Amino acid sequence: MRIKKKLSLIAIFAKSYHEICDKQKAAMGISNWNEILDNWWLGLGFFFDRAFYQGRRDEVSLQFEQATQQALHQFFGMTANSRRKRLWQLYRSNFLGKDNFGRRLNPLAATLKNKYEVDGKKRRTGKKGDNLMVADVLHFICERTHLRSEPLNLVTYMKEGIRNGQIAELADELDSIYQVGEKIYSMLLRDVIDLFKLSKHLSPDDYKYVQAVDTWVEQLANKLGFDGSKKQLAVRFAEACREHNVDPIAFNQGAWYLAAHSFDILTDNIGRIKPLK
Repeated sequence: MRIKKKLSLIAIFAKSYHEICDKQKAAMGISNWNEILDNWWLGLGFFFDRAFYQGRRDEVSLQFEQATQQALHQFFGMTANSRRKRLWQLYRSNFLGKDNFGRRLNPLAATLKNKYEVDGKKRRTGKKGDNLMVADVLHFICERTHLRSEPLNLVTYMKEGIRNGQIAELADELDSIYQVGEKIYSMLLRDVIDLFKLSKHLSPDDYKYVQAVDTWVEQLANKLGFDGSKKQLAVRFAEACREHNVDPIAFNQGAWYLAAHSFDILTDNIGRIKPLK
C-alpha cells in the first residue's frame, strides 16, 4: 500500500479521537467548546486533560488527574470568587511554581500530597513531578495576568496566540512549564487548533508544532518507514502530510488513537482478518 493511502487511512481514526474529546466535554458539563473561553477554571481542566498523560498507562494518568481535580476543588472551592481569591493568595505568598512547592507550610503542597477517592479507591494526585507541574502551571497563569484580575485562561491564551501567528512562541512558553515537553505542548496546540477551527492561521512550517509523538506514535512511525528522533519524526510527519495532501492534525490524532488502541481494534475486527499464508 502506498504511503499516501496509509496516511489517509490513519487520518480517518481522528473521528475516534474526537469521541474521546466529546467525553471530556461532557465531563466538564459543557455543550460547546466555546464555553471554555469564558472560564479560566475550565481552561485549566482542558490543560490537565492532556498534560497528565506522561508516558504511563492512560488509566493511571486518568486516576492521577481525577485525584488532582478533587484536590484543587477542595483547596480552591466551588465558586469563581473563591478560586480567584485563593489563587492570588498563593501567588502573593510565593507558594506557586516548582521552586516554591517545597516551602514550609505551603497549603497547596499539603493538599496535593493527600489521597482522594477515585473509582472507589484512595488515589494519589501523582508523583512529585505531577504536583510540581500543577504548581508551575498555576504560576504560569499568574505571571501572565494582572494581579487581582481574572486569571489567565490557558485555552484562550493559546487560541489568540495561534490566531496571531505565534505558535512557535507558544510552543516555547508551554515548554518552559515543568514537565510539559514537546509531546504535551504539541497535543495542546493541536487540539486547540482542531476544536476551534484555527488551521487557516497556520503556515506550512507551523504543523511540526502539532505533531505529538509519544511511544505509540513513534512505533507506528517506524512501521510506516519513518525514522529519527521524536522531534525529527514530528517534522517528517508534517512534511509527508503536506506532500500527500493529508490533514496533518487529523493524521496525528488518528495515529495516536490507532497505535494506542491497536489491540482493541484488532480484536473487534478479528473476523474480517485473514491469516497470512
